[in-house]
Formats: sequence, structure tokens, C-alpha cells
Amino acid sequence: MRTDNREIKRIYGVKWTTLLCIAHVAAFSGWLTENGFRFFAAGKIDDRHQILPFISAYAFGILALFLFIGTPQKMRIFGKECFPSWQALSKRKKWFYGGLYAVLTGVGIMLAELAVGVGLEKLFGIKAWTYENVPLHITRYTSIPTTLGFSAGVTLFMAYGFPSLERAFDRVSDKALTVAACLVTVLLLLDYGRTLAYAAAHGKFPKYWSVRIWKGI
Repeated sequence: MRTDNREIKRIYGVKWTTLLCIAHVAAFSGWLTENGFRFFAAGKIDDRHQILPFISAYAFGILALFLFIGTPQKMRIFGKECFPSWQALSKRKKWFYGGLYAVLTGVGIMLAELAVGVGLEKLFGIKAWTYENVPLHITRYTSIPTTLGFSAGVTLFMAYGFPSLERAFDRVSDKALTVAACLVTVLLLLDYGRTLAYAAAHGKFPKYWSVRIWKGI
């Protein structure tokens, strides 16, 4: 009789159900992070244009990052791991590969923000966000400081959060994990699909709720 682990397809060594659940955690963490910044800067929190407390872009980003370059400990270039064993590397090489990972992540984030921002503006006339009040911004859709911040946060998540979450989710029974991964994925796709449909129809993203807690700075 085959074990549960053998029945679940793995992508670069990670069960696809675990990978989806990690992406869901990233989407929820992104929602918390953005609202955290909004709370301290503007004194309010809001829906971030989705009904559920997730930002789907973070889930898509983590999945794309894992598929294209993996994690800092198991970084891949064109599908091939850069080194056989992270533990065998010297501290100097670990810093080098970690820095390279952060640079590649930053470039990817910058290009993705530009592509999505410009694409939404050209297709639907939506100016989804702006960094024009941020120093060293590149167009309204990306900037050096925000890219550095996103790159650092994502690199830390992939270096420490990803392996910890993988171990945690792998301890869950395959049946339960499959149900959870599929259910949340469907709900997120429906939620995000509604957001995009609303944006296409009205030229702006939907606003479901917003709560002001203090006046902000």
C-alpha cells in the first residue's frame, strides 16, 4: 500500500497541496502587512479590494517565485539547483546566494509591478496605485525604496517562513490538506475574479469596507 506522501504530486520536492497552502498564508500575510502600514500611516484599515482577508497578488507572486527560482536554500536557475547542499556552504557563500536571491526577487517585483500597473491602466483605464510621493519612484507604479522593502520581506519569508510552513503543512493528513488547499484556492479565485470583473466594468477597484481607527500621521 502506498503512503499518502507518495500519492501527492510534488513540484520541485514540495507537495502541490502544501505549496498552495503556503501561497494562501502569503496572501493573508500580505493583507495584514499592507493594513499594518495603512494603520500607522493613515490610521485606518480596509478590505484591500477583496471580500476575503487576502491579497491574491501575494499568493501569485510566491508561487511564481518558487517555480522560477525556488527558495534561497534551494535556489534554481533554469530549473537547476545552484548548489547541492545549503548546509555545506560557507557563511560567505550563503550571504552571496542570499543577496543574489534578493536581487533577482527585487528585479522580478519591479517588473511585475510595472507590468500589472501599466496593463491595468492601458486595458481598463485604472490607475490602481501610485508611488509618486515616494522618493526614487519609477513611473507611478514602482520605486526603489518599495522594491527594496518588498524584496527584503519576500526573501526573509522564502528563507525562513517557507521551510517552516512546509514542515507544518506536511504534518497534516493529505486528505485534509487537499480539501483545504482546493477550497481556499477556489474561494480566492472567485473573490479575485469578482474584483477584476468589477474593475473592468467600472474602471476602478471595488471598496467593501474601511475602518478609521485614528487620524494617522
